[in-house]
Amino acid sequence: MIQSLYDTKSGMERGTFYQLRNLINRRNVKKEVKSDVNAAEYFIEIVVTGYIVSAVLSYLGMACIDDTPSDTILSPDLWMEDDSVRKSALMGVASAIVDKHIDLATEFGQTQEGSDDGSAESSGDCGESADDGGEGGDSPMSSAYEYCREVLSLGLLYLNFKDSIREGDGTRVMVAWKYFMLIFKATKHKNYAMEALTMLTQYFVILPPNLAEQLKWSRFVNVHGFPGRNISADLHMEHMNRTVKTIIDGLGANKTDTAIVRAGKSVGPVSDILSTFDDEAGVAPISGKHAEKSQLNDLHQIVNQLMESEVFDAGLHNYKSFFNLKANLTIALPEKDLKKWILNNFSKYTLS
Repeated sequence: MIQSLYDTKSGMERGTFYQLRNLINRRNVKKEVKSDVNAAEYFIEIVVTGYIVSAVLSYLGMACIDDTPSDTILSPDLWMEDDSVRKSALMGVASAIVDKHIDLATEFGQTQEGSDDGSAESSGDCGESADDGGEGGDSPMSSAYEYCREVLSLGLLYLNFKDSIREGDGTRVMVAWKYFMLIFKATKHKNYAMEALTMLTQYFVILPPNLAEQLKWSRFVNVHGFPGRNISADLHMEHMNRTVKTIIDGLGANKTDTAIVRAGKSVGPVSDILSTFDDEAGVAPISGKHAEKSQLNDLHQIVNQLMESEVFDAGLHNYKSFFNLKANLTIALPEKDLKKWILNNFSKYTLS
């Protein structure tokens, strides 16, 4: 997202990543994400959250967070209804916002190629067509609104992926990786696209059912045992590596190949011993979560900026820095080329 939506030339274009980064003074967020990955991650999360809140306010006819929704959308007495009625109303609003602003369609080439009867087909089944103006199809969408749609589409996909990891939901992870493969391919991240294709090929084609399910569900570790507290297996391995490095540092001048191998094999029992000792001594466990100050003030600034700029008006503004931006990155993928790429990589696994 940073690579496609962050441009240092867009500092005067209100609502862009770079302008919002300056607004809330996140100076540690750079175009080169690996210079501070955590800063970029926190920044993306708060900006996407701000866009979500602003989209909801715009849909409900609210000028700010403290305003009340329009009576024509949500009844003033809704809060007195049963939980099922309120949940239904909430899902209705969420679905309407997704249909209006989100575009994750994957019917490649359908916007350019005519159907059998000569009429143009829709670009997909999630969100409006890329060229229909988002409202009635009479006027093209502004580049600012296209920018908003891409922030929401990619941002919600990213947040859903993170939530599926926390919940240990392998099914949602696999669905997310289907989209990631297409996005990586469209943005020319060849190695990431290949890794995604390899994993999906293993799951859907190569592996027998038992190993496919293992690939799907063994991607998470829950060291706490509580719901919603899963982390990725790769992150858990990093935590284990940190323990190994601590053991090796304690060897001092006695570092040998044999001692290092022994340290690696002992990391499990050593971790258990340390945990038991801390429990008995009353030492609070060290959280692996990075400390951060409350972001509520920053979120309010972002929402106020987006609402004042009216970025969700489909034809009101244009961003010169993102004039040719399209909300759906996969539209740039030619269907024939994509199929050829997939089939060529399938050939690696076929018997000659």
